Amino acid sequence: AFQNDTIIFQSLSAGMTSNCNTNYASRINTIDLFPAGLAGTTAIPCISKSIPLPITYSKPLEATQKQNSINLSWSIAAQLNNVKYIIEHSKDGRSFSPIGEIEGHVTSNKTKHYDYIQTSPSIGINYYRIKQVDYDGKYSYSDIASVRYDGSGETNIYPNPATSEVRVEVSEHLEVLVTDIMGRVLHKQTVNKENNVVDLSGMPSGLLIFSLQNGHKIKVLKD
Repeated sequence: AFQNDTIIFQSLSAGMTSNCNTNYASRINTIDLFPAGLAGTTAIPCISKSIPLPITYSKPLEATQKQNSINLSWSIAAQLNNVKYIIEHSKDGRSFSPIGEIEGHVTSNKTKHYDYIQTSPSIGINYYRIKQVDYDGKYSYSDIASVRYDGSGETNIYPNPATSEVRVEVSEHLEVLVTDIMGRVLHKQTVNKENNVVDLSGMPSGLLIFSLQNGHKIKVLKD
């Protein structure tokens, strides 16, 4: 008679009362079939009815670097009373802050795909999670996805060969280390979009190695 329900038996000693508050997840309703205070009963059955979760992931959250941005994607197989998804970001995997929102599809049994692009990630490891919010204000979090961001996808240094100076094309603040072919440090500087000129006048002629904070290494020939 109780199809799709879970029967839970609680063994009670004489003088004990039945209590079906089994501290299940907030999505579980527990119904006591017998009134409290029924002493002398060795097994009190309770019916635990499962309420559907607000969303079901068909593809977990994924984070990938695309040149100078991070692409986030996830898929939902089913959602119930879902109002929105809040994308949260962290630099340390512990303290998260919102960076964007995507409207939910309320109630749907069709698979939905979602994408979000963060255009200004932090250098190093970036952590992301999705906060799913219901109409009643309840919420849940996805698993955390992480990705290492090494800076702009393309770095260009010109002119090459060079004589007195070069320009380093970057989309953010990056540290540049200039060494000779023996690994001796000749110069160290931070560059950005506006201030990207590196003075070579005090450096010896020959092959120079530009090592950028994003992991790129570029060889420049100084005449």
